[in-house]
Formats: sequence, C-alpha cells, structure tokens
Amino acid sequence: MIEEVSWPLSLADWDPREQPFYLEFYGEAEPLLDVHYGEVVKAGKNDAESRADVPVYRYWWTIGHAERRDPMRTDEAEIPWKHLDDEAAVVYVYFPIDAGWRAKEIAATLDYLSPVKQQHDWFEAVGKDFQMLQPLVGDASSIAGLVPGGTTASKWLDTIAQLKVSSVPQTKGFDWSVSKVTFKPKAAPDGTKRGVRQGVEWRLPRAVFEDLGGRITGSLAVSFIPAKRQAPGARDDLSGTILAHASVREDNGEEWLLPDPGSGHRVIGLKIAPQLPPQQAPA
Repeated sequence: MIEEVSWPLSLADWDPREQPFYLEFYGEAEPLLDVHYGEVVKAGKNDAESRADVPVYRYWWTIGHAERRDPMRTDEAEIPWKHLDDEAAVVYVYFPIDAGWRAKEIAATLDYLSPVKQQHDWFEAVGKDFQMLQPLVGDASSIAGLVPGGTTASKWLDTIAQLKVSSVPQTKGFDWSVSKVTFKPKAAPDGTKRGVRQGVEWRLPRAVFEDLGGRITGSLAVSFIPAKRQAPGARDDLSGTILAHASVREDNGEEWLLPDPGSGHRVIGLKIAPQLPPQQAPA
C-alpha cells in the first residue's frame, strides 16, 4: 500500500501566500525484503526464478508551488521561482540503519511529463544513455553470475533502464545531481540518542522550477535487505521511519525550509515496516 506524508501536515492548510512551497513524500509502507542480496551466485534456482524474487521499490518526493503567490497580482516578484538561486533546491531522504534492515539505493530520478520544451534535446540525451545500458540490459541474465550482486544486479540493470526513460537527463541548464549522505539526528528532548541515518541528496538548478511546472518530483528506487546488528539491545522488529526534508534557496541568500522550523518540525517521516517474503516469514 502506498502511503504519504507532507508538509504542511495537511495540504488543505497550505497557503501559498505565506509559504510558496510544500513538500510531499510517499511510497510503499510494507516493502518485501530481498533475503538473497548477499548471494553472488544463487544455488538451486534458474535465473528467471531468482530474478523474480528480488523486489525493487520507488519512493517519491514532490516540491509543489503555485504559479504565483497571489493570483490577483501579475508582477514577477510574486512568481515563486523568479528569484531563486542558481542552485535552487536541495532535497534529502534518509533511511534508518538500526531497524533490522538496510535500504540499498539503485537509481535516483528527477521526473518530467512529456513533452517539454527541451524534448528533442532530451530524447537525444536519453537515447545515448540507453544505448550505453542496452547491451547490459539485453543480456542481463547471462551476466548475472559475473557482476557484484549476481541476479540482484541484473534486476537492477532492468530497473535503471526503465527509470531513465522518464527522468530528466543531465543537459545544459539542467545539471541536477545526487549524492549519498549521512545524517545524525540530535538527541530527543528526553536525552535519548538517535541512530545514524543514511540517504540521498538531490541538488536542483533553477531551470527545474522554471520549466517543469508547479510540481517538481523525484524518486529513489531501492531494494531492502535484512541486516540485524550484532550488538546487545539491537532492534529486530523490522520497523522504521524514512525521513525527508528540503530547502528552496533564493538568490539573496534566504531560503524556504520544508518543514518550517518554526513549526517545531525539522523533517517529515514515512513509517514503513519491511516484511520477510512469505516463504521466509516465521510460522
């Protein structure tokens, strides 16, 4: 089941005249774990069977904005993206590492709806990327035993090829990027220490807001693996929360934080409970 969280907590409360941007995060709340991730070569199964049991999931974020802060005004000062910085936004998604499982990142996207003004140039760029992937994807089953991750890796190649079709390529003016990041939340008000989180950061140029419309959406394709920590008191309940937050930056150095720190919230959180596959679940 796809579930979602947002800032404001209820989008019915969003007032673009006071806060021109909102943030959403959504995805599968009960993903299946890939219990074979550590196997380079799978025994006792043919490739079609072993690739079928490698689940891959997408988690999406959206920054939404009204075309104007005040629809009754027509001056450019009221257009939210007119005065954004060249690097206009940063989006973060963090996964826990102490919940009995890990998220393994496969591919990140910045999504668009076809056609856009740059469609011809983008088709050419996407075509070149796909040509580079095609020899691998077309023969994914035969290379499964030769690449790290075995049949899991061959499934990932298929996933990357599919996601590239709808993702904005890195072209002139659209030089967005992603990187892996680590986050250590502050202690809770009662002094309880919080665990390290690992995730992905998107950096978005101003052109994204100018040309992709009032909803900027990106996604992360991940596979979940069981990973129980060998330590006293380690969690093994297979539940956790994915955290997300973002900032949209103006060219005068100011920024809009999503969520607004004045609200008492620093992040939004999507609670998920990864599940063992039926054949692996305890009776």
